[in-house]
Amino acid sequence: MLEKIQKNLTDTGNNVSAMGGLTIFGNICLYILNIFNIKILDFENDISGTFLMVFVGIIYIILGNRVKNIKDKYVLTYLYILFALSVLIIIFVLFSGGKVGILFFLVMIYLVISTIKIRRIRKNEEYINNLETQEYKINKISWIIFIVASLIIFLLALIIDIDKLRNANQAQNNNQFSEIQQKQNKKEWINYRSIEGNFIIDFPKYPSINRIPEEIFKGVAYSTIQYLSDPDSNTAYIAQVSDYKIEPAKYDNKAGLEGIINGMINSTDPKSTLTNSSFTKFKGYDAVNFNFTSDPNMFGKGIAFIQDDLVNIKAFILMVFEKDGDFLNYNKFIDSFQFNE
Repeated sequence: MLEKIQKNLTDTGNNVSAMGGLTIFGNICLYILNIFNIKILDFENDISGTFLMVFVGIIYIILGNRVKNIKDKYVLTYLYILFALSVLIIIFVLFSGGKVGILFFLVMIYLVISTIKIRRIRKNEEYINNLETQEYKINKISWIIFIVASLIIFLLALIIDIDKLRNANQAQNNNQFSEIQQKQNKKEWINYRSIEGNFIIDFPKYPSINRIPEEIFKGVAYSTIQYLSDPDSNTAYIAQVSDYKIEPAKYDNKAGLEGIINGMINSTDPKSTLTNSSFTKFKGYDAVNFNFTSDPNMFGKGIAFIQDDLVNIKAFILMVFEKDGDFLNYNKFIDSFQFNE
């Protein structure tokens, strides 16, 4: 009779250990495949989930080997522990939004059947009289160290997964916001054509027009038209064109650009400060890039250029005012400028 009982215990122990080994191997393989973006049966294993299943697999292997010992009086307790552990794992996986495979439920069914068999076996007096407390290499202290170390590793893995999920959600939100903003920009910006200024440019909304009376600077008369588009209280897009009553041959482009920028900044706000400027070319014309700050905490960025292939000089200023100074749509604004054909 004891030989039959031993065979039942050995079969049960081997099967439980095999389940543990299969759990470890399967989850590690799934995690490796997940690293290479290879999905099998729509399973996605994270670090904490993989470690948790490896931990469970190790418990299965250890207790499975103990179940095979016919003299161990705690065999039934081991099966109770395995069943309770399996239930806790299923609850954790479901509440964390994961999926539980049918194999895990089959394991639980097998544990229930094995528990029923062992309970029947324990009615045998010869078997009961043979039971005693067994000594194993993994004793109580070893179990405590193992569980505490596993808990620490699991918490670290969980922190990594939470941080990874937060970054992924943030990236997704940023992408969605960017897509929405691009759609809004594409929908809201208008293509404005100035017949009088002989140019085309995109504004975030229809601009207001301000005619500045003719002025004289260093003996040269000029008149100005300013187009201003302010989509909100913190942002303004400006296109300004000035017609100078002077021939190109009599005009110093670079000196004129310096005068235009300094005059514009000083007229904007006495506290404005030019922070950066550099000569360049724009549409083939002499130009200057510039940045400046204005009180209260306003930032300006733009480009000024001289159209010197007409009868008289024509000067343009394209600039953006922003409170935060990000200038996200600066290039979109500047690059949209073109002359009427």
